[in-house]
Amino acid sequence: MLCTLHTQLIKQIKIFAKEIPCLHLPIPEAQKIVETDASNIDYGGILKQKINNKEQLIQYTSGTWNNAQRNYATVKKENLAIVLCIQKFHFHFTSSYHSLLINLLWLRTIYMRTASRQCGSFSI
Repeated sequence: MLCTLHTQLIKQIKIFAKEIPCLHLPIPEAQKIVETDASNIDYGGILKQKINNKEQLIQYTSGTWNNAQRNYATVKKENLAIVLCIQKFHFHFTSSYHSLLINLLWLRTIYMRTASRQCGSFSI
Protein backbone atom coordinates (compact mmCIF):
# COMPACT_ATOMS: atom_id res chain seq x y z
CA MET A 1 0.00 0.00 0.00
CA LEU A 2 2.77 2.44 0.92
CA CYS A 3 4.62 1.65 -2.30
CA THR A 4 1.50 2.41 -4.37
CA LEU A 5 1.03 5.71 -2.57
CA HIS A 6 4.64 6.70 -3.26
CA THR A 7 4.24 5.81 -6.93
CA GLN A 8 1.10 7.97 -7.20
CA LEU A 9 2.84 10.89 -5.50
CA ILE A 10 5.85 10.63 -7.82
CA LYS A 11 3.52 10.64 -10.85
CA GLN A 12 1.79 13.79 -9.54
CA ILE A 13 5.13 15.50 -8.94
CA LYS A 14 6.21 14.71 -12.50
CA ILE A 15 2.99 16.26 -13.85
CA PHE A 16 3.52 19.43 -11.80
CA ALA A 17 7.19 19.62 -12.79
CA LYS A 18 6.23 19.76 -16.47
CA GLU A 19 4.15 22.90 -15.82
CA ILE A 20 6.88 24.90 -14.03
CA PRO A 21 7.78 27.92 -16.17
CA CYS A 22 11.37 28.10 -17.40
CA LEU A 23 13.64 30.96 -16.44
CA HIS A 24 14.55 33.31 -19.27
CA LEU A 25 17.70 35.29 -19.88
CA PRO A 26 17.29 38.93 -18.89
CA ILE A 27 17.22 41.55 -21.62
CA PRO A 28 18.64 44.82 -20.23
CA GLU A 29 16.26 47.08 -22.20
CA ALA A 30 13.11 45.19 -21.20
CA GLN A 31 10.67 46.47 -18.59
CA LYS A 32 11.25 44.65 -15.29
CA ILE A 33 8.45 43.65 -12.92
CA VAL A 34 9.00 42.70 -9.28
CA GLU A 35 6.26 40.85 -7.40
CA THR A 36 6.62 40.25 -3.67
CA ASP A 37 4.60 38.70 -0.91
CA ALA A 38 5.18 38.02 2.77
CA SER A 39 3.60 35.79 5.38
CA ASN A 40 4.17 35.35 9.10
CA ILE A 41 6.83 32.71 8.41
CA ASP A 42 8.58 33.71 5.19
CA TYR A 43 8.65 35.92 2.10
CA GLY A 44 9.18 35.52 -1.60
CA GLY A 45 9.57 37.48 -4.76
CA ILE A 46 9.87 37.02 -8.49
CA LEU A 47 11.49 39.14 -11.15
CA LYS A 48 9.89 39.17 -14.59
CA GLN A 49 10.49 41.06 -17.79
CA LYS A 50 7.91 42.18 -20.30
CA ILE A 51 8.70 41.44 -23.95
CA ASN A 52 6.07 41.94 -26.67
CA ASN A 53 3.38 42.22 -23.94
CA LYS A 54 4.34 38.78 -22.58
CA GLU A 55 5.82 38.34 -19.13
CA GLN A 56 8.85 36.10 -18.76
CA LEU A 57 10.22 34.84 -15.44
CA ILE A 58 13.87 35.80 -14.91
CA GLN A 59 14.64 35.06 -11.27
CA TYR A 60 13.02 34.23 -7.96
CA THR A 61 14.02 34.47 -4.34
CA SER A 62 12.60 33.53 -0.96
CA GLY A 63 13.62 33.48 2.65
CA THR A 64 12.36 32.88 6.16
CA TRP A 65 12.05 35.44 8.91
CA ASN A 66 14.32 35.17 11.92
CA ASN A 67 12.79 35.15 15.41
CA ALA A 68 12.85 38.94 15.75
CA GLN A 69 11.36 39.53 12.28
CA ARG A 70 8.49 37.13 13.00
CA ASN A 71 7.31 39.62 15.62
CA TYR A 72 7.17 42.50 13.12
CA ALA A 73 3.82 43.95 12.13
CA THR A 74 2.39 42.79 8.81
CA VAL A 75 3.13 46.13 7.17
CA LYS A 76 6.77 45.97 8.22
CA LYS A 77 7.11 42.38 6.92
CA GLU A 78 5.64 43.37 3.55
CA ASN A 79 7.98 46.36 3.29
CA LEU A 80 11.00 44.31 4.33
CA ALA A 81 10.11 41.68 1.72
CA ILE A 82 10.13 44.40 -0.95
CA VAL A 83 13.53 45.68 0.19
CA LEU A 84 15.08 42.19 0.38
CA CYS A 85 13.75 41.18 -3.04
CA ILE A 86 14.93 44.39 -4.70
CA GLN A 87 18.36 43.96 -3.09
CA LYS A 88 18.51 40.47 -4.59
CA PHE A 89 17.41 41.64 -8.07
CA HIS A 90 19.16 45.05 -8.16
CA PHE A 91 21.71 44.19 -10.85
CA HIS A 92 18.88 43.63 -13.37
CA PHE A 93 17.64 47.22 -13.09
CA THR A 94 19.53 48.88 -15.92
CA SER A 95 16.56 50.12 -17.94
CA SER A 96 14.55 53.18 -16.97
CA TYR A 97 11.09 51.63 -16.51
CA HIS A 98 10.16 49.16 -13.78
CA SER A 99 7.02 47.98 -12.00
CA LEU A 100 6.54 46.75 -8.46
CA LEU A 101 3.48 44.57 -7.86
CA ILE A 102 2.55 44.04 -4.23
CA ASN A 103 -0.19 41.88 -2.75
CA LEU A 104 -2.17 44.34 -0.61
CA LEU A 105 -4.95 41.98 0.45
CA TRP A 106 -3.67 42.16 4.02
CA LEU A 107 -4.15 45.95 3.95
CA ARG A 108 -7.85 45.55 3.19
CA THR A 109 -8.20 43.12 6.11
CA ILE A 110 -6.56 45.59 8.49
CA TYR A 111 -8.68 48.47 7.15
CA MET A 112 -11.92 46.49 7.49
CA ARG A 113 -11.04 45.49 11.06
CA THR A 114 -10.25 49.09 11.99
CA ALA A 115 -13.38 50.42 10.27
CA SER A 116 -15.61 47.88 12.03
CA ARG A 117 -14.13 48.85 15.41
CA GLN A 118 -14.78 52.52 14.69
CA CYS A 119 -18.37 51.82 13.67
CA GLY A 120 -18.85 49.69 16.78
CA SER A 121 -17.66 52.48 19.04
CA PHE A 122 -20.32 54.83 17.64
CA SER A 123 -23.25 52.47 18.11
CA ILE A 124 -25.63 53.23 20.97
